[in-house]
Amino acid sequence: MTSESYPVALRSFYAQKVRWSSCTDGFQCARIKVPISYADPLGSGSIWLHVTKRPASTPKNRLGSLLVNPGGPGGSGIEYAQAADMIVSTSVLDRYDLVGFDPRGVASSAPVKCLSDAQLDTMLAFDATPDNSTEIQRFRTLAKVLGEGCLRNAPTLAKHVDTISAARDMDIIRAILGDTKMTYLGKSYGTFLGATYASLFPKRVGKFVLDGVIDPAQSNVQLSETQAMGFERAIKRFLADCVKRSNCPLKRKVPDAYAQLLSIINKADLTPMPTDDPRRPLTQALMQMGVIFGMYDSTYGWEAERNALRGVVRGDGTDMLSMVDFYLSRESGQYKDNGNEVIAAVNCIDRQDRPNSVAVARYAKAWSAKYPMFGGILAWGLLSCEQWPAPAVGTASPWKGGVVNPILLVGTKYDPATPVEGARALHRQIPKSRLLEWVGDGHTAYRQGSSCVDDVVNRYFLDGALPAKDKVCPS
Repeated sequence: MTSESYPVALRSFYAQKVRWSSCTDGFQCARIKVPISYADPLGSGSIWLHVTKRPASTPKNRLGSLLVNPGGPGGSGIEYAQAADMIVSTSVLDRYDLVGFDPRGVASSAPVKCLSDAQLDTMLAFDATPDNSTEIQRFRTLAKVLGEGCLRNAPTLAKHVDTISAARDMDIIRAILGDTKMTYLGKSYGTFLGATYASLFPKRVGKFVLDGVIDPAQSNVQLSETQAMGFERAIKRFLADCVKRSNCPLKRKVPDAYAQLLSIINKADLTPMPTDDPRRPLTQALMQMGVIFGMYDSTYGWEAERNALRGVVRGDGTDMLSMVDFYLSRESGQYKDNGNEVIAAVNCIDRQDRPNSVAVARYAKAWSAKYPMFGGILAWGLLSCEQWPAPAVGTASPWKGGVVNPILLVGTKYDPATPVEGARALHRQIPKSRLLEWVGDGHTAYRQGSSCVDDVVNRYFLDGALPAKDKVCPS
């Protein structure tokens, strides 16, 4: 640390002594102290970040630490890292300590808890496309309760769960790990976190892989419309595959299957579908969530989607509700983590735009015309930030970090949540970056079944070598 430059007020954080101890399945765990506010690091108080690492399998050939983040915002980097063999190739695990962390406010790192489980059930099931002033006001009230709960339960930290602060935390983690430069794999929101780090600490960027890229220049409104487009494109890909299969429960032509599914979803707006739990019928919002979640993975997700839709077509929402609960980390009436709450706390303070109900209604009408299945739900979701009780501290803007070590940007052509357009946009913003596109389905590309993608990423991590020019991997 003596060769590094950092503000005097951060010295105690960068120079802290950390004790690693054995935890689960060959992993080591530690706690790292970070300031709540980097504007006032000594006066704002501090929190503990939970960090885990799996030491390199061949320590004599160790290349350093590989920090990973799965996205969200709100995803647990510790849980992600503990699935090491699934998320990173063996050849990379041989040479790197794999390191995961729960970002500030998330999971085991001073979690910002905003609602009771019962309140969260109510919010998630409520009409996600309100049709009249009464429903709009109820939607606004639920959003206000969420924001006020976050601030009440974490009055200081909830104002500082922004991505810039989380990226500054990452630099403290890097220093404590003993790496001069950071090696990083970020997926989905993790790409925004990684790009933010690279703009703040360009000289400390080592080998960065950003997979499933979010364009930092996009506002909340633009990001939501981009997702509406992505999920609309993905559902049509799913339906084109489904109608070819004997176990597809929908009509046998894509336009007919699309119309059938949209009709079922719309009917649930008026009459929620019964499930095996009479207290929890499948509302329109929950059904749309289930359809959305199924698009994330073109193998297991699409299969689960087909299975759930068989029940839905019969008028039974049980399997779809079970699928939704799995993705929401809900078991036996309880939510295992705070990911469904902290996602709003981060998004609402990362960007300045907070459209009101009049503007959101206008977006919903326009987007529903272009993206009938998902335009409405993704537009109305913007209303969550309208009354957020903490000020925004970030601003959507193009990346401007200057000269950095070449970064590998990875995009999946039919990615529903982070369409490939995001990777292409950031590629234009970051000098000397390399773009790797996969002509595939599902969310993100590395370790998703493409040996072409995996080979490029692995070679970059192991040898620092990138393709001579941008590359496209076939499906």
